Amino acid sequence: LLRLQALLNSTVISPVASILSPTLDFEAGQVAEYPVFHTVIGNASIPMTVECCIDSSKLDWDSFETSWDFRRHPLLNGHTSLSEAAATIEAEWQKRFDSLKSNEEELNRIFAKIYDLEGEVPIEVPDDKVSVRRFDLGREVRSLVSYGVGCMFGRYSIDRDGLVLADQGSTLADFREKVPDATFVPDPDDVLPILDGEWFEDDIVTGFRRWLAAAFGDATLDENVRFIEDALGKDLRTYFI
Repeated sequence: LLRLQALLNSTVISPVASILSPTLDFEAGQVAEYPVFHTVIGNASIPMTVECCIDSSKLDWDSFETSWDFRRHPLLNGHTSLSEAAATIEAEWQKRFDSLKSNEEELNRIFAKIYDLEGEVPIEVPDDKVSVRRFDLGREVRSLVSYGVGCMFGRYSIDRDGLVLADQGSTLADFREKVPDATFVPDPDDVLPILDGEWFEDDIVTGFRRWLAAAFGDATLDENVRFIEDALGKDLRTYFI
């Protein structure tokens, strides 16, 4: 299956599909007619390369809240300074991007040789076709703010990976039962006022700053707030409103 997955995602399959599936229909019967050479099945390097591609893509997907397997925000990586955390993630993600691009090009190269299509199909994978993300400061900071608000509602916790509270009707007692010694405790009434000034002690900006101090430390709070606001291009209160 890994070898077939690699073949069907390689550039070699395009000229094959243009002959056997000339319209926009790619039905099972047509795909079953695609030629799979014995040398594809016998090639030992293809499955290892494919597994590396899958692992890279899964790590990328799981870095965002949209994944069922999301554990914690990638910027919570042990640094107290957000600028240092961001630099670390940027380097790691670029390395992952380069690795996936290289592996996909290697698979294209292998199949082009097997199918005698060298010079006929492209080997290089354009950057915009590489499926994993590269670091984008604005996007990553916005997702950090989203994660922080999630912690303020008890959906996540900086002391526990993955979802904590995800069902309607959960209470602070439910949170405490799952995270007994929480560094940061969610808002008790699940109400975060969003106003143009600090009229309530539990308003969203105050609560987010409190979470930021718990997640990264009091000593770097002001530095981290400046970093976030520079990345957002506006102050936190304006961003939330």
